[in-house]
Amino acid sequence: ASPVSPAGIAGWPANAGWLWFPLCAGSAVAAFFWMSNQPQHGEKSTLLNHVYYYWMEILGMVAALCGVVVLVLTRDAEFIKTAGGAIGQKFMLVFICLIVEHFFMYFVVPSKVKVRVKKQIVIFKRKHTYIMTWLYIMCFGSFIGYSGAFPKLIT
Repeated sequence: ASPVSPAGIAGWPANAGWLWFPLCAGSAVAAFFWMSNQPQHGEKSTLLNHVYYYWMEILGMVAALCGVVVLVLTRDAEFIKTAGGAIGQKFMLVFICLIVEHFFMYFVVPSKVKVRVKKQIVIFKRKHTYIMTWLYIMCFGSFIGYSGAFPKLIT
């Protein structure tokens, strides 16, 4: 038997990693160098588009970092020792990140980008946005929960 094959099976690798890893790695390298899908922010210069894009990405990461800091600071707090408090903490973290990110979107993004952001912010005034978000969370959240619990039903 081959060193990469199980006993009794000649010539085939024990798993598909030998096939898929080179294909995925090659695709990732090709996409990195030759795929041009950076968002355009109304600038003619690719460099300015990248600067604006990464500026907004960093603002999102800073907002997430604020949530992580609050999570670390409140990990031993009395109010999260109960089940309801632990759930409340998660909602508080999402709310803090949301407020910080919206503050950044209104006041810290570049002025040329801010014009486009203000055009898109209109969706937050529409009830349909929140209904569809809730429906999406309920559908896929329950799917993830069911798929996590299903193997436990077998045992």
